Amino acid sequence: MSETRQIHFTGTIVSRNKGQSAVEHAAYRSGEKLYLDREGETFDYTRKKGVLYSEVVLADHAPAEWKDRQALWNAVEDFEKKNDAQLARSIEFSLPFELSLEEDIALCKEVAESYRKKGMCVDFCIHAPDKGNKNIHCHMMLTIRPLNIDGTFVKHKCHREYVLDKNGQKIPLKNGKDYKTKKVNIVDWDDKGNMEKWRAAYAELMEKYLKNHGLDVKVEHRSFEKQGIHRIPTIHMGPAVAAMEKKGIRTRVGDMNREIKLINEILERGDKAEQALDEKIRKMEMLLERQKAKEAEEARKANTVEGMLLEYQHNRSKFIQDAGIHEKRSTKTKNFQDFTAMYAYLQSHDIKTLDDLQQAVKDEKDRRRDAIHSQNAISKEQKNTESLITAGENYKPLRKYHKTLETLKGAKRQEFMDKYYDQLQKADSWLASIKYYTGKTAFQPSKWEENAEKLRTDMSAAKKALENADDNIAKLSEILDMVSAVDTARQVAWRKEMQKNTPQHEDQDEAKKKRPSL
Repeated sequence: MSETRQIHFTGTIVSRNKGQSAVEHAAYRSGEKLYLDREGETFDYTRKKGVLYSEVVLADHAPAEWKDRQALWNAVEDFEKKNDAQLARSIEFSLPFELSLEEDIALCKEVAESYRKKGMCVDFCIHAPDKGNKNIHCHMMLTIRPLNIDGTFVKHKCHREYVLDKNGQKIPLKNGKDYKTKKVNIVDWDDKGNMEKWRAAYAELMEKYLKNHGLDVKVEHRSFEKQGIHRIPTIHMGPAVAAMEKKGIRTRVGDMNREIKLINEILERGDKAEQALDEKIRKMEMLLERQKAKEAEEARKANTVEGMLLEYQHNRSKFIQDAGIHEKRSTKTKNFQDFTAMYAYLQSHDIKTLDDLQQAVKDEKDRRRDAIHSQNAISKEQKNTESLITAGENYKPLRKYHKTLETLKGAKRQEFMDKYYDQLQKADSWLASIKYYTGKTAFQPSKWEENAEKLRTDMSAAKKALENADDNIAKLSEILDMVSAVDTARQVAWRKEMQKNTPQHEDQDEAKKKRPSL
């Protein structure tokens, strides 16, 4: 049986609006020391460990000097003038730890080539921060502006085209001065569906490499949600948090991931139970159809769920004996307790007929779905809140520079800005992150912590709701087993009675008409 493996493949935009720099991003990913011409700033990440390989792959028409990543990303920084300019697309994807470094490099080069053919310049680095390369992955930066034949960036990434009616005529606007137009991108790099296409292409490529390595692995690129699998993704810890956890130091993100792991275990058990329940429901629906066909109200009363459970409990020893099962006294005691709990469940939920039982199953499954959706929503908000708190923690020691700057004017203000340039740049960057998550620059760490605590409480409540739904589904599953056992016993008894009372010459169709049905 082949193994199914979920890939990690994510993408984001490096943007000045987030306080980011393409040069700094490239320096950090490659573990190099790079200089940003635009700001006159040096980024030194030569102490960074775990960088196994890095390479720049150039698109057609790109200047040869751009093979130096410092030259490439400075060219991007120089061309993009706006303060909120998008500078690069950054993607990250996992690599198979079973492959050799040479095979992983070849795999990354194939991915890079697919983007190069589209006209992008690609800067990729292979990381393995953990010993044994279990967490080996690739960071890839892509240029987001096409090139002219002369090796310069295209100034306009889109143009306007007139929208035509069914007769091929331009459509005038209401003001009568112009015509309706639409924006047309000169390349499809920004299409919303690209990430899903790129994930699928990478999954196919990774599967090929694993197969060539002698491994029968199906690589799945779709998210758990799109696969219909109820799982909550863990929160990315980052190198600093991962290092603390590795040393045995508990962190907030680590605790959240441990809680998510427990919830996912509950979800997995519940999914399996729900699949088994669905099969039992199908059998129950057959019983329900037979029940609906009954004409006599008295016979229908005899087939209440409570009645069938009491019949099962009364004849339980016979059912067990027929199945060849030997029970210990302690097991009998527990089964009696389970039966009492199930009977109480039926009464508390006013379940009398098989129709009621079918509706109860639907309701519990709906409650389980609601709990899962709630957990997913809370988990997403927890991730954003955690990122916000981290930004606040980094901004807090730098906030004093902003406060002081607000009180200064003229030459003193400029002198202060020159003297504390680096600190102010970092403060701007972290404040931009705060604004990104909250929509404002207000510094409210206590409020953020309160929200984080509320989210933890909400997650616990959602987890409890899921556990309750799973417990009720387990009870319903047992009840369906009992109902099925009673129906089977009735059918067997009917057959024996028919064999005993039906003359040999009686028509089989006439005998079938006498068969009891639920």
